[in-house]
Amino acid sequence: MLRKKAFFLLIATILFVLTSVGASFAGNPSEYLSNRSVMPRVLPKKVGLSAERLDRIEGLIQDEVDANRLAGAVALVARKGKIAYTASVGKMDIESGRQMQEDAIFRIMSMSKTITAVATMMLYEEGKFLMQDPLDRYIAEYGTVQVAEPAENQRGFITRDPAKTLTLRDLLTHRAGMPYMDEGGFLSEFYVANNAGLFQAYGYDESLEDYVARLASLPLVDDPGGAWQYGFGPDVMGRVIEIISGQSLDQFYRERIFEPLGMKDSAFYLDETEAERLPSVYFAGNDGQLLADPIETPADSPFVFGPKKLFSGGGGVLSTAEDFARFCQMLLNGGVLGDTRLLSRKSVELMIGNQIENEEVTDFFRFWGDKHGLGVAQRTKRGQYDELESLGTFGFAGVFYTRFWVDPQEDLVVIWLAQMLPLDYTGVSERIKNVAYGAILD
Repeated sequence: MLRKKAFFLLIATILFVLTSVGASFAGNPSEYLSNRSVMPRVLPKKVGLSAERLDRIEGLIQDEVDANRLAGAVALVARKGKIAYTASVGKMDIESGRQMQEDAIFRIMSMSKTITAVATMMLYEEGKFLMQDPLDRYIAEYGTVQVAEPAENQRGFITRDPAKTLTLRDLLTHRAGMPYMDEGGFLSEFYVANNAGLFQAYGYDESLEDYVARLASLPLVDDPGGAWQYGFGPDVMGRVIEIISGQSLDQFYRERIFEPLGMKDSAFYLDETEAERLPSVYFAGNDGQLLADPIETPADSPFVFGPKKLFSGGGGVLSTAEDFARFCQMLLNGGVLGDTRLLSRKSVELMIGNQIENEEVTDFFRFWGDKHGLGVAQRTKRGQYDELESLGTFGFAGVFYTRFWVDPQEDLVVIWLAQMLPLDYTGVSERIKNVAYGAILD
């Protein structure tokens, strides 16, 4: 009798767990469960990597932590569709002494742009729009947008009609004439005065619809289709995704991307119970030593305690190393992970191809690619900025020091997650990427 009771109790427990998971991922629980089994963890030698050489990564991170140049970080290396190495070193928060955890949830900031590009291409494949569609077809406020020029006396500015129609392609290629804060240009003060900041969008007490309408009231700094200028385009594209899909951006990402790929810890905002998994943000002081961010800490972070109304496709997603590895592997596989296909191979090719012709991009951008596609940078030529990555490697970064590289030639994914400014001021993430390449045996 006791054995029967134990057996039925075990069956009930299993059913309860499966039902709970199914309730959490009601869109398609079987997809979620099956894709949690892909990307298994293996010994490095199983995928042609040296364990001894990969172990150098932990030492490099620890050196930065010991020198007080870094609070902590998580690194991940995957090859041939399998996770071969992870390292979690240092502190999530120096003041409290919380140890860095492998499943820490990071503000990935501009790595969100790559997710927005994938969401865009999913709707593009469904025939919902064309890249050359005018933006004002979807957001009427952009039908009256103006282009600013410096006034003759160099005080203030004047406006005129744009020379070209602003298109959806312009948004994703950063040729929309809407850079962050005008990047020190003649509209900088005007942009800042109108709350068009560099990475503030996640904390505003307004919807994405209202936020984008407000952006549309600001003049562009260049004609659409002009020079590459890093900025708000992906945020505006996020609103287009909402309009075309009929879903909020967080709902679309959760149901169409995160759940199907098994990205269980990725979202725009966290519950208060998850706040302890959010590392603190630090700044490098004038002496190179760390200073705590006085504005954005886990104790009062807008990612946890904020209005949670605004979903920033340009910089608002939170994720973990393993979750983002799944996303990267999907791209490396040509749009598919396990039994889930998000994109066709042709759409991924368009994303990771050069979209800015022969234009030379800024030095800031060259560190993770010399050309830009849709939501990613690419390494297309050899020169002073490349390291060991193959030509064709693509990836991106976030301003709070998160980075990823995907190398189709080597079937390699490298992910680096930390939380500090300025991005890679000691070059440690680049050095860790080189260590990963140096571990390749075949």
